[in-house]
Amino acid sequence: MKKFSNKSIGKNFIVNMVIIILCLITAISFVTYITFINFYDTKIVEENNKTAGFIYNTVEKFVEGAYNVSCELAVNSDVITMENKKQNKVFAECKERNEYIELIYAQGTDGMQTGRSHGELSDRSNRWWFKDIMNNPRNFVSKSYYSVSTKMPCTSVFLPINNENGDMMGVLGVDIKLEYIQNLIENFSDSENGNYSFIIDGEGNIVAHPENKYMEEFYNFKNLTKQVPKKDLNGESFVDKNGDVITEEMSFEISDEYKKAVLDVLSGSTGSTESQFEGKDYYISYTSIPMKGDSASWAVITMQDKSVALSVAYKVIFNVILISIVIIIIATIFIGMLTKNVTAPIKIMAKAMERMKEGNFKNGVNYSSQNEIGVLADSFNSFVENINNIISDIDYVLNEISKGNISAEPKVEYKGDFESIKIVLLKISEFLNTTIYRINISSDSVLTGSENVFKTSETLEEGVLMQADSIKRLSDIINKLSSKIQYIDKSAKTAKDRVESVYEEINKCDEQLKNVAKTMRYTMKSTTQLKNIINAVNNVSSQTNLLSVNASVEAARIGSAGSGFSVLAKDIKQLSEKSAKETKNSEAFIKETINAIKKGTETIEETEKYLIHVVDNAKNMADAIKDISVISDEEVEFINILSENVDKISSVIHSNTEASTKSASAAKELSKQAEKLKSVVRTFKFK
Repeated sequence: MKKFSNKSIGKNFIVNMVIIILCLITAISFVTYITFINFYDTKIVEENNKTAGFIYNTVEKFVEGAYNVSCELAVNSDVITMENKKQNKVFAECKERNEYIELIYAQGTDGMQTGRSHGELSDRSNRWWFKDIMNNPRNFVSKSYYSVSTKMPCTSVFLPINNENGDMMGVLGVDIKLEYIQNLIENFSDSENGNYSFIIDGEGNIVAHPENKYMEEFYNFKNLTKQVPKKDLNGESFVDKNGDVITEEMSFEISDEYKKAVLDVLSGSTGSTESQFEGKDYYISYTSIPMKGDSASWAVITMQDKSVALSVAYKVIFNVILISIVIIIIATIFIGMLTKNVTAPIKIMAKAMERMKEGNFKNGVNYSSQNEIGVLADSFNSFVENINNIISDIDYVLNEISKGNISAEPKVEYKGDFESIKIVLLKISEFLNTTIYRINISSDSVLTGSENVFKTSETLEEGVLMQADSIKRLSDIINKLSSKIQYIDKSAKTAKDRVESVYEEINKCDEQLKNVAKTMRYTMKSTTQLKNIINAVNNVSSQTNLLSVNASVEAARIGSAGSGFSVLAKDIKQLSEKSAKETKNSEAFIKETINAIKKGTETIEETEKYLIHVVDNAKNMADAIKDISVISDEEVEFINILSENVDKISSVIHSNTEASTKSASAAKELSKQAEKLKSVVRTFKFK
């Protein structure tokens, strides 16, 4: 049988539902995480690109505006005059109108300044830009540089000043403060959120950066160098004779992806990538800013700290997980309530089943509903009612059987597997009917048989009593016979002793010849006594023969119980016949002895002649007497055995007497019990 968990259905349902919800929420959270990260990653790049694009447009317009102002000044008639006052006035008014202009100045072809918006005129013939434009007249925007006076990055627009004929009159320079661009960069940078932008010129130098150190130290992201001020022990920077800070060039490292992005943007490309910088992961977006004139493009680079940017995503994921936990808790509570509603009737039915397990089928389930549980409860109640009806019907049938009505049959309908119970009840009823009917017939037979046994036992008891009386008489006869045989045995022993004495006398006959007459008389007397003994032996033999006849008669009268007596009588008869035969032999021998003695008295002389013969005869007579004695001992032994057997027969007959008495009593009791059984069977009702 399959084993199930010992947890309740409610707990299993709640656990399974929570696991399902947890798996769904985990899957949703995972998908949300992947989708949101990918979406947010794309969104961040898009935002960076937008920021870079906006900065690009703003910087481009700003530089273009400054460039256009410079172009207007280069063709201004007062400027072309190369007269100091006229140029100073135009330059001063232009600077006043445009706050982003740091300084406007003009140089003649010799490098000497002819006009300035402010300040003293000076010689600029040795400056790189002057030499460059003189060698290759053209408009261009210079690389950026850091103004010590303003502590701000600046750039310059240089243009040739040509007259109406196109002849070059000098060089116009307009120094543009990049404060506006710096402020723009700072406005679009949020260091707390890891988001900032910076601008580099065509040489890779920092034009604007939210952190001043990148401008102060002239970071170059193309050459990966920076100009670090030399400082004394107090942290003060060293300056040269002109008051400029003395610096030394140092290198810094960026990742290969970052290098590639810088080179791409300086070559005029626009794009985005991911890279590390100063130990952090960044989203990098870059856009090239083309400059007016014959100038290298600038670039705007937007940096977004990946961990900070994704922290929002992580917060969203955390909120999703938190909401998921809340949903799980709410779902668990809801499922618990739902499970309670579902399991409550099941628990009621479980308790009812427990009562049924204890044998209580009286009460069903008190639950009513239109749902599946209600249908289950109704089915359960119908089941209990059906069980009750079957139990009541079984109780009725068994109760009727207990009252003796074995013809009782089930009354209700047994359906399905319960039909086998009905079949069993009918089989039990049929079996009891058949059994009681057979017991009724058997009780009649037992009653009749017990009566016959009682009569037979009475007859047997009378016969046993008669046997006991016969055995008693036989025992008395055997006792008398035993006494006689013991007497014969004693006489035989006496004769034996006497014969032996005669034998001794004969052996001494040589010495007693003189007294032969006396001896012969004694011998005659002894011979007379021997004759008497022979007569006694004949009498014993006759009595023994008579005893064997009587024993045979008694054995025949007793029947099979006296078979032992018949054998004994036969043995006694044989003994009697043998004794008679030996007695006759002895009698003949004695007669011969008497004759010999008579002759001896007549002729003593012949005594010696026949002495040896007499000795032999005496010896034979002694042996014969000895045999008689042995036979007498055997007869005594046989008589004793016969007496013991008769005693045993008497004991057996006594036991048979007691057994027949008990048998008669038992037969009488059996007859009474058979009559009672008959009366009990009469109480049953048969089909």
